[in-house]
Amino acid sequence: MDPADLNDGVEQAPPPVLTIPQSRMQRITATFVNPIRKALGYKDEEPVEPQRQIDPAHGSYTAFAKLLRSPPINDRDKRHVFFAAMKSMTALPEDSPMRAKFNKTFIDIVNNQKRPAPRYLRSPAYHASVTPQPYARSADPSSVSHSLPDAASVFDGLLKAHTFSEHPNAISGMVPAFLAIVSLCLFRTKEDDPEFNDTSPYLDLSPLYGSKPEDEDLVRQKDGRGMLWPDCFFEDRLMFLTPAAQALLIVWNRNHNSIANRLLLEGGFPLPTEDSFSQQKLKEQDDKIFRTARLINCAMFKKVIVEDVLKGLLGLPSVGSTLNLDLLETTRSDDKPPKVNAPEHRSCIEFSLIYHWSFLSSVGDIEWMKGVMEQTFGSKDIADLTLDDYDNAVRNYKTEVDSNRRRRNLPGLLRGDDGLFDDNELAKPGLQAEDSSPGTGFGLGYTTTFGLLVDLVGAIRADPCNSEYTREVLTEWGYNECFGKSDIGSFGALLPKVLSRTLPQNYPYDNTYTLFPFTAQGPGQNALKVLNEQYNRARPCGTKILKTKGAISQVLNNPENYASCYSHNLKALLGGYGFLLGFDTKKLHDADELMILHALLPDKGILSKYAEYFARTADELILAKEGSVDREGSVDVVKDVIEATCSRWICNAMASHSFNWYPPFLIPPYSTMYEQKIPQAQAKYSRHFESYMREYCPPATRHNEAQTLGFPSYVFEFNEPDQAWTARARALKKSRRLMDDIAKTVEKTLATSEETLSERIARVYKEASGLPVGKLSPTPFLSRLAMKHRDTLRHFAGWDAIRNTADLKMLELFRDECWKPLPETQTLSHRDQLRRSLRLRELEEKFRSTRIAANILGLCIMSVMMTEVCARAVEFYLIHGGRDEKEEIIRISKAEPTSDNNRKIMGFIREAQRLALPPGLFRVARGLPDGGETIAQGDGYPEVVVYNGDRVFANFAAQLVATNDMRINPHRPNPYIHGLGFHKCPAISLVDGVLPELFKAIFRMENLRVGEGGRLTGGGTGGKQRSLVRRGTPLRSLIVKFDGVYKPPIRWKEPQSMREKSEWWQHIVHRIKLTLKVVVILFIILGVSILFMKVTPAVPQVHMPSLPRLRMPSIHMPNWFERTPQDAVCRQPLTAFDPWHAETIRPGPDGKPRPIEYTYKSRRPHRLSVVDIDKRDMQLELFVDGQSRGVTTEFTLDKAVDCGEDLRRCLQERFSAGVIEIPPGKHTVKIAWAGKEFVEGTRDIDWGADRVRRFEMLREDCS
Repeated sequence: MDPADLNDGVEQAPPPVLTIPQSRMQRITATFVNPIRKALGYKDEEPVEPQRQIDPAHGSYTAFAKLLRSPPINDRDKRHVFFAAMKSMTALPEDSPMRAKFNKTFIDIVNNQKRPAPRYLRSPAYHASVTPQPYARSADPSSVSHSLPDAASVFDGLLKAHTFSEHPNAISGMVPAFLAIVSLCLFRTKEDDPEFNDTSPYLDLSPLYGSKPEDEDLVRQKDGRGMLWPDCFFEDRLMFLTPAAQALLIVWNRNHNSIANRLLLEGGFPLPTEDSFSQQKLKEQDDKIFRTARLINCAMFKKVIVEDVLKGLLGLPSVGSTLNLDLLETTRSDDKPPKVNAPEHRSCIEFSLIYHWSFLSSVGDIEWMKGVMEQTFGSKDIADLTLDDYDNAVRNYKTEVDSNRRRRNLPGLLRGDDGLFDDNELAKPGLQAEDSSPGTGFGLGYTTTFGLLVDLVGAIRADPCNSEYTREVLTEWGYNECFGKSDIGSFGALLPKVLSRTLPQNYPYDNTYTLFPFTAQGPGQNALKVLNEQYNRARPCGTKILKTKGAISQVLNNPENYASCYSHNLKALLGGYGFLLGFDTKKLHDADELMILHALLPDKGILSKYAEYFARTADELILAKEGSVDREGSVDVVKDVIEATCSRWICNAMASHSFNWYPPFLIPPYSTMYEQKIPQAQAKYSRHFESYMREYCPPATRHNEAQTLGFPSYVFEFNEPDQAWTARARALKKSRRLMDDIAKTVEKTLATSEETLSERIARVYKEASGLPVGKLSPTPFLSRLAMKHRDTLRHFAGWDAIRNTADLKMLELFRDECWKPLPETQTLSHRDQLRRSLRLRELEEKFRSTRIAANILGLCIMSVMMTEVCARAVEFYLIHGGRDEKEEIIRISKAEPTSDNNRKIMGFIREAQRLALPPGLFRVARGLPDGGETIAQGDGYPEVVVYNGDRVFANFAAQLVATNDMRINPHRPNPYIHGLGFHKCPAISLVDGVLPELFKAIFRMENLRVGEGGRLTGGGTGGKQRSLVRRGTPLRSLIVKFDGVYKPPIRWKEPQSMREKSEWWQHIVHRIKLTLKVVVILFIILGVSILFMKVTPAVPQVHMPSLPRLRMPSIHMPNWFERTPQDAVCRQPLTAFDPWHAETIRPGPDGKPRPIEYTYKSRRPHRLSVVDIDKRDMQLELFVDGQSRGVTTEFTLDKAVDCGEDLRRCLQERFSAGVIEIPPGKHTVKIAWAGKEFVEGTRDIDWGADRVRRFEMLREDCS
């Protein structure tokens, strides 16, 4: 809304609006609390007019401000200015200056400092925060009539409900449950003196923590972690407290422990152990974490009131409006304690009368209450109950209820053997209720609404804890948690984040039951009909946990009834196609698995290359971060070593073009550097490495290292609730771009790569025989993937079978009309038949591109999961593992690599995974009988009944972690660590081959230990709370320190088993040579053909599937390209280390074109090829070490000829091109623009409006 429009509508006649009769509760409330109105200075009003809808046209700021300037404040203005103004405020942009004005005026109206302070019934204590304090009274006793009707008559005539009626605004049963906790926070009448309030008048979550230190002792663990005993709370007024309210207190208990756990892990606190902590130190750390966690938890509780409750009080809808009130605007500062500028807040006895929510009760709550009354008072009629009956019942209840909060059960809920409540049962008692209650918003009437606004706002603004709301006290994370803004799809509501954090499986981050907990949902409810497809509207079902091998195997091997729950997210990321873990069709799963394994592991020798790459890359990354001989080094092993190594392997082995990762990594001069032991040599290498990164990896490219890291968190829902919504949007946007890039790379590689017949025969024979196929490169991987795509299509009986595969039915390209068979009566013309045929061919090619791209990106996503396994293993042995195990790992890491050593290291990693991060998978039940299916677990575990829609969690922890065997044994067989069923991890050999090298590189650092800053996770519930159904969030950071200079091995050596295999392969090679003599004639013919191609001018020969290599006719080359014997330094075969890619020349500040330069050091010569692209308008001059090597071929300037990036067409059209060879050693190569567009008579460029020129370049290593 434009600020200029906010002053419109004040003097205009109101437009006609729909009228709704005032509810009975509003009439009752207005009659019951008239004394409060008089005490607040309101005039006597005529009977309330029928309620009308809020008209935003009357919500101008001018009219709103008049409410403040014209005392007494009239809350019953006929034009609803107050409510209309708040609605106008929610329509303003977040950064609108008018929003701040509305915010301040709201505070001034509701928290008016000129209003007379309530008078205490007794003399108060010296400080308002000390309990107990006497109640205060707002109403003047002299204004109250002494002739009052009988209380029973008032209740029966005005307050007693005779029938139940649903509210048209669809308020859920969560509303009265939460408001009940608010009431318990503010009022606790002292038993022996009813004029005193035994709790503070502030929203301090006293029902959870208690009001005094001795109360806190009943619920605190005091073990150095600042946590509460799991699933317990202090409140003992439970006789008539609904199960939903009690369940919400458990939720806030879990939220506290989640906060405390994060403070412990990220606040630099050491983990409390008996050996390292004195009792005094333990107490100090526990108190500090507990106080901070309580501050943050209470601040979040108050924010829920501000954002969620006040929105309902003000009659604003849950969907589409963001209130975002800042009630501490004038009292809070980011970096210094706030200056409290609010009137003193007191517990008013009149306000206590309006904090009762029985009129909001749902049908379930009413039936529960009837049962409690019957159980408590027997068959005695409620009308006959006396006050003595009630007092006796309360006393009996207190004697019967267990005073130990850790053992106390909830109504209808029993604790498990671990002392915790089951998440599914905890979410049932009203938290996901569909019943609605009566008003607009909460429908409480004018007087109750304004009374609650005054009391709640006053309690928040006058809270003494406001002085502690600084970043220094709350920590940076805690401050942002309390006062930061995050988009979680709930239009500002905060309670969804708490529910999703503490009950993640029952409250998914994108579910409407999570995001709008105060709104009733289900059949017939339309409050949320305006939401888009981003929201999941299905009511969350329970999660059933399976713990035995037999039960898990029964589920994982039955995809027809237990579908993968990862399918939706994988398809959303991967262009609608999906990936292995999301497929429930075994034929499709097996076909794609075969395609991937053939491309990734074509021979046994490739594992040796992968392992060498991991070892060298990890060493280089650590070298770049190390210290000197006399000081310690520091490195984040998760971000700077583990993630970086895996990401670079992904880029170099699978998708270098797509991830913009062109050059290989430099191998540091190990032998000379460490034999000399000169620190300056290491510093020189570090500088060289950083220079290399700056030259070859621009900032946008370096960020691509972690480009896939957000995808696994989205697929497996590891993101924190306040991050999941935006993380999903970020992941989907990023995946669309990556899928397009990968598809283009695949098409370009397969269309322009060159592979002669002899090369293809040799490659296919090597792959079929298991021989090593060459250097680590993504191009053979892409080629093998494409080749296997064609082969695996034969597994299906034609395209109709592929399209009808259950996992592919919704693929968008299969919805094209061309796939549908023609009716028998319809015939097509020849042209239409040709058009249809071409369209089908286009769709088939698109399917190939989509499938290959989806498998590449899907494989990248799953490969990133290796980082989590390795990171958790490093964390485990640095923090939790024994000293002997750590010393053995260090010994093996520094020893010569052997197959036995690597196998033992992998055993240590598996043990860490078994004990710290046991695997688990989810499935969703479908197609079961109406009565569900009973799964017998055995081994003493109870049967599990599963119904359609239930999520089933296959928890391997019970099989992997026996309570009587927590020892670390690297030789222990772990048959279930890779999962069960046809979704079992397919690349076990890859993980076993490369992960030990990465792990050993880390433990080669001297005196390795956790450094300052410790470790950083994505959060977590903390404590001993039930987390079997949620794997820990990824370890994002682990800072370690080490001493001296890092010393990797002099050279990387193959493990003995790999060397033995290589020797065996040499014998096989000898036998293959004999076999190849049979085809010698074929090679002679092939050689003659190649010679003929070199002599005859022709377009570049492009074959598949290696990197593009352009054969340029010699007649078009400049004189400097005609080789002489001394120039012919480059021998075949060539290996592309910097594939074809575009470079851009732009004018510099002086108006002259800036050349492209690079410096390269190599023991071998390398070849540089350049071709002009786009328009035919550029010639290049090439320099080596400042000496000109000539210009590219002559051309005819014609800007009408445009070949784009099609190199074959560019050469056909005689665009300028050239090739030079650079000798071994370190050389600087410059590529400069050489014409022809000059201003006539000058050397100034004349490029017109187009200020860039592009060319493609290729760099290849010679043999």
